[in-house]
Amino acid sequence: MILRRLADAIREQKWFTVVIEFVVVVAGIFVGLQVDGWNQAQNDRALEQEYLVRLTEDIQTDINNFHNLEQIFETKAMTIRSLRDLPISELIAVAPNEFMLNLDYSTWIALPATRSATFSELESSGRLALLQNLPLRGALSGFYADYELISDILAEPIGDYRRLLFEAIPGELFFKWRLSGEIGESDRIEQALHELQSHPRFEAAANAEIAYSTSMIYWLRLHREKAQDILEMLKNGDSGEVDSSLARADKR
Repeated sequence: MILRRLADAIREQKWFTVVIEFVVVVAGIFVGLQVDGWNQAQNDRALEQEYLVRLTEDIQTDINNFHNLEQIFETKAMTIRSLRDLPISELIAVAPNEFMLNLDYSTWIALPATRSATFSELESSGRLALLQNLPLRGALSGFYADYELISDILAEPIGDYRRLLFEAIPGELFFKWRLSGEIGESDRIEQALHELQSHPRFEAAANAEIAYSTSMIYWLRLHREKAQDILEMLKNGDSGEVDSSLARADKR
């Protein structure tokens, strides 16, 4: 309707009317674009909030996983040191199930996978720019990239401890314990541990595994601190500088 009136005014050379109708058309287009832009901004902010909630859940899960695995590796290092340094009779004097659990933990080698699905979705969909907090965006990118790198480096231990342990203790004993929670042949386990301690390569293998464990504990703590800093940024909406542990990690 407006465009038809504008065309009629031009044909009739009613220039004042032409100007008025032109201004109306331009103003309508401008207002329409502004409304569309405002709606898009509102949608983007709502979507950003959804992603921030999901990222918060992911990071909290990572912190819990790091903490739990850190405790396992502390138990792992303690158990191997005890196997290396203490008499077997003293080792098995604790509750049998506790001893078997600690012995099982002593074989752990794996790092947990981070909950990076939300961040990966943001990257792959081109929506990472939805996160307006640039320090947060950089901290998340560095966190996942650094953890992936260190995971590749620490994926395997450097010694023969696991192989020597499983060669010494019959596999069916571990299998039965995992199924029933009970130790049926403690004498065989005690004998196997004596053989393990007397193996010529055991001390070197134990030392290497302890070094691997302490290295894992160090990196787990470092990444847990980084994750905690990111969690604070997510909860507080902080747009300032990255916190202390992130800065320490960058220097290392």
